[in-house]
Amino acid sequence: MNNLELRVPAHLTQRLLEAVRSPGPYESVAFGLVSSATLRDRTVLLLTDVIQTPPEAYLDPGGHGARWSGRFTLAVLNRALAEGRGVVIFHEHGFGNPVRLSPDDEASGAEQLELFARVQPNAPHGSVVVGGSTAAGLFSLNSRLVRPSTFTLRLLGGSIDLRPSQRSVVTNVDEQAFVRQVLLVGGSGQGRLRSSTVAVIGLCGGGSHVIQQLAHLGVGRILGIDHDIGDETNRSRMIGLTAEDVQRRRLKVDVIADLVDRIGLGTEYVPINAKLPSPEAVAAVREADVIVGCVDNYHARADLQSLAWRMLIPYVDIGLVIDPKIREHSGGRDRWLAGNVYTLLPGSTCLWCTDFLTQIRLDAETGGRERSYFREGGGAAQVVSLNGVLASQAVNEVLQLLTGFAERSPESQLLKLNGIQGTLEKWKIERRDRCEHCQHDLAAGDVQWTAPASPRGTKSISP
Repeated sequence: MNNLELRVPAHLTQRLLEAVRSPGPYESVAFGLVSSATLRDRTVLLLTDVIQTPPEAYLDPGGHGARWSGRFTLAVLNRALAEGRGVVIFHEHGFGNPVRLSPDDEASGAEQLELFARVQPNAPHGSVVVGGSTAAGLFSLNSRLVRPSTFTLRLLGGSIDLRPSQRSVVTNVDEQAFVRQVLLVGGSGQGRLRSSTVAVIGLCGGGSHVIQQLAHLGVGRILGIDHDIGDETNRSRMIGLTAEDVQRRRLKVDVIADLVDRIGLGTEYVPINAKLPSPEAVAAVREADVIVGCVDNYHARADLQSLAWRMLIPYVDIGLVIDPKIREHSGGRDRWLAGNVYTLLPGSTCLWCTDFLTQIRLDAETGGRERSYFREGGGAAQVVSLNGVLASQAVNEVLQLLTGFAERSPESQLLKLNGIQGTLEKWKIERRDRCEHCQHDLAAGDVQWTAPASPRGTKSISP
């Protein structure tokens, strides 16, 4: 496996781009700290912080693009050692498309990576050049110099900004089925849809709508995750479920497979008959470009929240609450019909920041006991049309993330459904500065096992 991707969370994207564009007499250089994860077909580096090179650290370049003091390099390495991270050097080229590492970049990069690997041999390191629409890099993995066959810089923001080492070839934009859709998303946007993977967790009320619409959009690969059998109570709200399916006790993932196949627009559908947080479900979610959660409990949401933040994957979550009782209020009498569409960008606000996830709510699902006692609730009111409203908006959010068809700020957002008024209203949400879940999970990647710290403290190096 010689494919590599570097992911940047929403709160660091602008900082990184500004750091490599800082005005000055020399080429600007920034350092990044990274963790890592291993996927089926590639190694992923996850940016945890950006360190801008201060003006006083630069030296006369002497014919090079930029040079900086060894003291500053050692300071960065000491921090990487303390945090158990790798180090990536970033700079920008305003020429070439696709951009390339110059011979000087290659030589100096290899020298720097050799130093980094000697100091921190178990961490990944790299030297990356950023271009306007492409990027290139040289890396050290397991103390071995690697020139990846493919490299992509993935920048999270109002949409997912992909900068590959090679310009992508747009495919399938001439298909008659998509000609009107291309008027909105463009040919490159349709190509992005075709090359993307979306994981949908929970395939009944909301999830069946979501997958149906993703298949109509022409999303290339959909991972459908559910562990249940379709029963008679699902027929009024699960798209594609028939009386025969119920009689045959068919799995929901297989019912949805038939739905995608009937649409027939080239989507690869992968059924995963598993429940979070089983290894099969977790492995599938980690492969996604976007996660869509259509689950009916807080524990599953906590799992998806953690996975999304660890792997820097945008997460769209929908939920519907119907209270069938008619209640008196100042405006008259009606029922409570409400729902949420969260679009959660790693590095911005999470479900814990908003207090949608709380330990009190998790404990309520288990009676305060350990998770093994958790039992999913059943019998809550559900209506296919209300599920469909939330699901359609969730698909709009996926479309925005993958194609960037509209200008959007690089922040998580919450849309609130009022089912009585028939409205979706944007609510203000803010990232909690000291949210322990953001701090613990964000860009954590794979679990890293390390030896206990020395009684004398953290190892460091001196100039």
